[in-house]
Amino acid sequence: MTDGEVESNEAYASENDNIVSIPETVERTLHPLKQKWTYWYLNDDRLSNWEARLKPVCTFGTVEEFWALYNNIRPPSALNNSCDYNVFKAGIQPMWEVPENLKGGRWLINV
Repeated sequence: MTDGEVESNEAYASENDNIVSIPETVERTLHPLKQKWTYWYLNDDRLSNWEARLKPVCTFGTVEEFWALYNNIRPPSALNNSCDYNVFKAGIQPMWEVPENLKGGRWLINV
C-alpha cells in the first residue's frame, strides 16, 4: 500500500453469502491549491514587537490540508480580542514592510 491509498476489507452480500470483490485499495483524491499558503497567529503580548508576536502555524498546499488545520485549531471566536489569524502566500510574512505587501490591503472579519 502506498501513500494516498486506503486499505479495504472484503464485503459480503447479505442474501446468498456470496463474496463481493472490492478493490484492495481506494485512491484518495487531493485537491491541490495553485500555490502554498501559510496560516499565521499573532499573539496578544503588546510588550513584544510585532515580528516577535507573529508565529507561523502551518503551511498548506491542498484543500484537505487547510481543513485539517482549521478543524484542529482554536476557532477565531475563541481568541482574545487582540489576537489574530492571518493567511498569506507561503514565504510572505504578514507585515506591511514586506515588498509583496506594499500595495496590499486587509480584510477584517469580526465574529
